Amino acid sequence: MITKNVALVGAGTAVIGGSVAGGVYYINSGDTIGITLSKEVKLLTSNSEELWDLKLNTYNTERKSTNPIVLNKNDWTGLQNWCTSTLNKKFSTKDKEYENAKILCSVPSNKEKLKKLNKTLTGITWKEKETSYRSASDNLISTINKATATEQQIQNWCNNAINEEYESDNKNNYSLTLKWCTKEGA
Repeated sequence: MITKNVALVGAGTAVIGGSVAGGVYYINSGDTIGITLSKEVKLLTSNSEELWDLKLNTYNTERKSTNPIVLNKNDWTGLQNWCTSTLNKKFSTKDKEYENAKILCSVPSNKEKLKKLNKTLTGITWKEKETSYRSASDNLISTINKATATEQQIQNWCNNAINEEYESDNKNNYSLTLKWCTKEGA
């Protein structure tokens, strides 16, 4: 059995434990939404305005019209407060807050940052990216050889990299996803 500890969002830095056994999650009837989610996603524990603003953008552009939530303030701190409160609520499989929390209280991805900047992720001509990659002199992907790069290699790398955790513009492949995974490039 593996034990996992997670610090919850915001000022509440209480440590909450959850268990995973054999790849199957066992939900204790007394578990909170935060404990249950920590078994599936990495929860956003930072007080970084930039990271919370990305999640607020995700809410405003993708969730607000279909899954509205009540924020005490209509800014990133309001979302942070909502997450803190929601993650401490008792988990129920019938609870819509769980799905909202899974999306809005988890660490943002490179894809969320690119969407906030209105970068186009689809409609990329991968053959053009391959040609550009082979002639590029900087910002190359460490796992793709410049001389033998194929459009499929770049596309596969992008499919994984855009879902990686976003921390800042110069961490976790973000600058490479901006250059190689968007129609507009860097």
